[in-house]
Amino acid sequence: MHVSSHHQPLLVALSVAVAVFTAYVALDLAGRQRATAGAARWAWLGAAAVAMGGGIWSMHFIAMLALVTPVPVAYDLTITLVSLALPIVVTGGALALTARDGLAWGRLALGGLVMGGGIVLMHYVGMAAITMDGVVTYDPGLVALSALIAVAAATAALRLAGAIRTRAQRAIGAVTMGAAVIGMHFVGMAAATFTFHEGKAQRWFEASPVEAPVLALQVAGVTGIVLALALTSSALARRSAERKAREVEATLAEERQSSETLLRQSEERLRLAVQATGLGTWDWDMARDAILWSERTYALFGLAPGSAVDYTRFLQAVHPDDRAVVEAAVRTALAPEGDGRLEAEFRALQPDGAVRWLSTQGQTHFESGASATGERRPVRLLGTILDITARRLAEERLRASLQEKEMLLREVHHRVKNNMQAITAILQLEAAQVADEKAREGFAAVGQRIQAMARLHEQLYSAQDLRRIDLGSYFAELGQGLAALHVGQPVCIEAAVEPLVCDLDTAMPLGLIANELVTNSLKHAFPDGRSGTVRIRLFREGDDVVFEVSDDGVGSETGERAKGLGKRLIEALAQQVQAQLDINRAGGYRSLFRMPGTRFTAPDAAVAPTETVG
Repeated sequence: MHVSSHHQPLLVALSVAVAVFTAYVALDLAGRQRATAGAARWAWLGAAAVAMGGGIWSMHFIAMLALVTPVPVAYDLTITLVSLALPIVVTGGALALTARDGLAWGRLALGGLVMGGGIVLMHYVGMAAITMDGVVTYDPGLVALSALIAVAAATAALRLAGAIRTRAQRAIGAVTMGAAVIGMHFVGMAAATFTFHEGKAQRWFEASPVEAPVLALQVAGVTGIVLALALTSSALARRSAERKAREVEATLAEERQSSETLLRQSEERLRLAVQATGLGTWDWDMARDAILWSERTYALFGLAPGSAVDYTRFLQAVHPDDRAVVEAAVRTALAPEGDGRLEAEFRALQPDGAVRWLSTQGQTHFESGASATGERRPVRLLGTILDITARRLAEERLRASLQEKEMLLREVHHRVKNNMQAITAILQLEAAQVADEKAREGFAAVGQRIQAMARLHEQLYSAQDLRRIDLGSYFAELGQGLAALHVGQPVCIEAAVEPLVCDLDTAMPLGLIANELVTNSLKHAFPDGRSGTVRIRLFREGDDVVFEVSDDGVGSETGERAKGLGKRLIEALAQQVQAQLDINRAGGYRSLFRMPGTRFTAPDAAVAPTETVG
């Protein structure tokens, strides 16, 4: 016999209230677990699972207790507890699946299917807990509809859990979810048909000792207390998080204000420092093709601050004779393979026609792989600019003064050379009036020494750098002069000199030494018209420079060549150049002078090291 049933309205209303309150608390707890991280996030997820799963079961059980049938009904405790555990477990799993932010639709659908399937399973396991003198059958269509409603409600709950932010949204979501869960339950109940076993006298079950309304109120009370505690914990945690967030925000605001103050102070110090140095600044943003100038930069170009400036306008302000140099410097700075450095000095044309010398330095910033070919592309060039007009004028005045002094010094050397030649001529005239042969030789020796000094002044007169004497050309000229004094003697004078230069204080003693030694060799090394060679050498050896004068003549075992005024003169000159003297008389005559290498430097351009004079 089929049994007709109905529901007690008050208990139905209580189940609806439990469903809505459950949904509200579950949405709140789900929001908390999304707002936390680490272990706390999983703790809030577990609380949300217990609240939502337990609340759904509580609504289901209260709604079951609202069912009134003509026959007694009882509930199996074990199966009822299983029906309680099911929604908690599946709700926790569904929330874990959808715990990430930016939830994908595939993951949301899977979570809704798991949670909805668990709710359906909970409902029908709870129905299976009913014990009565009869059986319960189900309409498959309504069962499928109830399952569809459960999955849809679960999916909506999971979606709302990730989207709801305000209390109003949470309240609307709670009503929607509660209505969906209630709808699922009562569709499932509509699918059930209760059939009583008529004629059986014996009852094989015991009815619940507690009346249904009382049990429903007890379940609702426990559920309400648990949900209220969970909601209170969530509210306290939210307030604590908000308080910490406000504290952190206040701390960040203080730090930001302090940083902004320090930044303003730093900018002010930088501005004052730049202003004190007279530097102007500029910034060329190539992406926007915009150039920013400081007020000082505008003043350096004679333009009003704020005037529109681009690269073309800048080039127009550069002197026409300097534009090519500036453009070449800019191209070098923008080259992707370069270091991005910009350095240039140029003249700027003022609007009033005045010319000002400016020096600029800058650095290019590149973007790697920004061009179509994959190589880095210049995006910004910024730097400083300085007025160097006073410095350039001072350099020009100094250059002019140096040129005047060099001209005067050249003229002095020229006059000294002329005076020495005049002295030599006078000595020659005096020597012609002297009958004593030794006296004439003395006059001739003095004349040769003066000529050696005169050649140095002549070279200085024609040299580009008055501080550096080319020893190679000097000794070649000295050899030529001495060879000219001994015409008819078959002796070669060779000058083998490395490309070295020195000052007048070193060259003069070396020239006089060479004059004395070569003259002695020409007089004493080749008697009876013998032929031979006299060599003048100058070369580096380690940290020293060696000066050597030698011949392949008869030598001087008795030391006849190293005596008298000539010997004393050579020794004194050697001391002037800090030279150590070594004389070898075997197989000819060789004088070697070893001097510190610091007295000599390499010339800007090398000269031929060897020249032979016949």
